Order: sequence, then structure tokens, then C-alpha cells
Amino acid sequence: MKAVRTMRKVFTVLLVLFPFLNQFGLPVSVPILTNHVSIGYLVVIPFALFVCLFKIPTEGLFRMKVYGFSGYFLFLLVVGVSAFLAQGKTFYSGNGKLFDVGLMVLFWLLVLYASRNVFDLRFGMKVYTGFAVVCALYFLLQFIVYRIGGFHLPTVFRESYVFGGSYVDAFRATGTPTSFFVSTDAFSLYCLPVVAYLLLWDRIGFNGREFACALVLSAALCLTEIVPVIVALLLIWGLFILFIVVYLFAHPYDAIYRFQHQNPSRIVLQIVTPLVIVAGASLLLMQNGRYLRLFSGIRKMICDPAVTSGFASAKSVGTHGGVVRLFGCGVGNVRNFLTADKIKLPETMNSLGYVFLAVGIVGLLLYVGSLFVLLATRRGKFGLAMAALSLFAAVFGNIVFLDISVFWIMLAFSANDNEEMTFRKFLRLRK
Repeated sequence: MKAVRTMRKVFTVLLVLFPFLNQFGLPVSVPILTNHVSIGYLVVIPFALFVCLFKIPTEGLFRMKVYGFSGYFLFLLVVGVSAFLAQGKTFYSGNGKLFDVGLMVLFWLLVLYASRNVFDLRFGMKVYTGFAVVCALYFLLQFIVYRIGGFHLPTVFRESYVFGGSYVDAFRATGTPTSFFVSTDAFSLYCLPVVAYLLLWDRIGFNGREFACALVLSAALCLTEIVPVIVALLLIWGLFILFIVVYLFAHPYDAIYRFQHQNPSRIVLQIVTPLVIVAGASLLLMQNGRYLRLFSGIRKMICDPAVTSGFASAKSVGTHGGVVRLFGCGVGNVRNFLTADKIKLPETMNSLGYVFLAVGIVGLLLYVGSLFVLLATRRGKFGLAMAALSLFAAVFGNIVFLDISVFWIMLAFSANDNEEMTFRKFLRLRK
């Protein structure tokens, strides 16, 4: 039993570090593996297989809740089927892309099955939080040193070691650091779930250490100046404050009593500190038109052509048969698919539009349906936040076929499995 618990903890740690490890390719040339497999895949797959060897004989292969987990499983299967059906079509991009898509589908089918009731969210998030805070502190240090000294602190990357091609040094191009990640986008997508966990899991958001870590991560994420990330961050903090307000109205006498008998340092940390931050941020935004630029960025995000460009392109495509309309042109074939009909490729496209083009109406319905079911069945604040973030990223970003997207969904699924405190229990609406 001790060996099983140890294996479970190792598997959990590898999963929360996977988005970081997945950035790296093999340092030596190995046929097939070098061009298609990251270090993250190589270290996680053996542990996932090991866990499955224990689970399949006792749980079976298909014992999953139809209304939740299996909906996303079916979507992943349709992704693989659509890529396979695209073979032989004029817009087919080649077997290399088919191998990448197939590997991604098989990997996440394996990991999602293995992680169900095995992934220890409480333990894993402690490791996840520690690593994310270290990344955020280094990000802040990079930012301060660059702004004051004008030089760049090193990253952990050598160009030849980065998986998926050459490393584009966004830091040198824009002056925005990337911490231990290849881009500010990758850094932001990795750290957002940690902020949600620190503020929303059970009652830990009311503890001084977790609250301080959330402030550090939030400061780093704001400095990335990525508008959708800042909006997502505001939504997380808004949900944190909303539940405090609801609790105050539901139990006013108890809330006042708790406030009066709290440790003074906690009151300063959780009330005075946010007020100082809000005041400082307001003064900063009022300078040089930053306030107007922020709201202009939010308006641009909402009205971005990327939200509808994929659907507009699909409408302009000629008839390619019922199979393509139902199952799409396959992931990785969208550019050739549109070019074959002489349609200009949109500069940007959101996840939903890309899913519609790549996986067809069947894939889109499965993907959107599974997200809404996930959103409706989360019992606690963290699970709800992760499901909402996944839906938000699908509408205002294009990350659905990136590993980080499935990682977010895995966290949302795991919240219920790890017995997150329910809304009713948190608000003390029942015993």
C-alpha cells in the first residue's frame, strides 16, 4: 500500500509539472521521438500506464459517468477520427501532423483515465503552488531588473532544447519577461489555475500565506499585460469577493463576530492590503492614459473578429461532402482546407471556430456540450472556476488543441473527485 501511495504522489507531481516539462524536447537526436515527443510525454506516459494496469482489472475500462467525463472522452476520439478521415483529401497536411494529433489524443485518453480518483489534487496543488510562486517571483525579478538596469536575466532555455521549434525570445522583443516559460502566454496559462485554487478551494483563501501567494501571482500576471488574462484574473477575484458578500448576507451576525475575533494581522492582510493595491493600481492606471487603454483592450477583446472568424470562414467554404461537414477537415489541415477554396486565412481565430473547422459540427457539439456539463456539475468554487476558465479560453483564445487546455479540464474534473467543499457547505446553508 505504501508503494501505491508513493506512486500516486509521484504521478500527481508529474501531472502538475507537465505543462512546464512539455516545453522541452530531447537533448539528443532520437529517430521519430525527437520531432514528435516532449520530455513531458516521456516521463508521464510510463506512470500513467502503470496506474492503468492497477485500475483496469478492478474498475473496468468504461466505468465512467456518461453525463460528465465520457463526453470529453468522445470529443477526443472524434478529434482522432477526423484527422484519420482527412487522409487522401486534397487538403491533407501529411502523416507527421496525423502522428502528432494521434499521440496527443492517446496521451490524454490515457492520462484522464489514469488520473480519475488517483490524482491527489490537495497534495498536487501544494507542489503546483510552490513552483508557480517561484516562477512568479522570478518573473517579477526579471521585470524589475530589466526596468531598472536594462538588461535581461537568463531563462532556463537553450534554443536546441525547446520542443516544437526554435525559441522565440519574446522578452528581448517586447521587454516583457517569460519566467521559466517560452512565452508570457504559457506562463499566464500555467499560473491562472493556482490563483483560482488559492482563493477558492474550500476556505484556504482566508489564510494569510495562501492569500499572500495569490497576490504575488496576480501581480505577475497583471504585468504580462495580456488583456484576456487580466480579465480572467478579475473574474477569479470577483468570485472570491462574491462569496464573501453572499456569506455576509446569509449569516450577518456570524460574519461580524468572525471579523471582530480575527487576528489583526489577517485583517490587515486581507482588507487593508487589497485597498492599498486597488488605490495604487488606480493611480497607475490614471497615468499616461493607461486606464483608457485597459478598457479599450477589453472592448477590443469582446469585439475581436477572432470570435467569429472561424465560423465565417466555414460558411464560405464550398461543399466537401457530408463527412467533412460532420467531422471537419482534421486538426492541422485548416490552413490547407481554406486555401484550397481560395479563402483568406483569418489572422486570429478562437477555439470554437477552429474546432468547427477542424472537427466539424459533431466535434463542436461534443466540446461545447462537455464544457457546459462540466460547468453545471461542479459542486465547489474551484471546480466551477476551472470549468468557467476553460469556456472563457475557448471563446476568447485558441488553446483547445494545446495540452494546457486539457490540463485545465483535468483540474476541473478532479475537483469533484477530491471532494471539494460544496457551495452549500461553504455558505453554511446546510450542516
